[in-house]
Amino acid sequence: TEPQVHVPPGWRLVMVVPVIAMPNLAPGSNVDIVVDAEVIAARVFVADTIDDGRQVLVAVPAEHAAVVATLAVTGEVSLISS
Repeated sequence: TEPQVHVPPGWRLVMVVPVIAMPNLAPGSNVDIVVDAEVIAARVFVADTIDDGRQVLVAVPAEHAAVVATLAVTGEVSLISS
């Protein structure tokens, strides 16, 4: 069975397609979300990965979810594994 990741109350799931595939990520891994060399959400966590890390579903606090989702659609989001 796949590992289950608990999404804390008030957090949201956002799909991110990193510029570079990140196959080393697994559910529960911590990442920082970066845009233009600025961390916009620190120590969020991976809920799931798809296609060997080419798409990453991240759990982010609700106050960051809309910004992360908008920037993810435009391809401006990078992930840093922490």
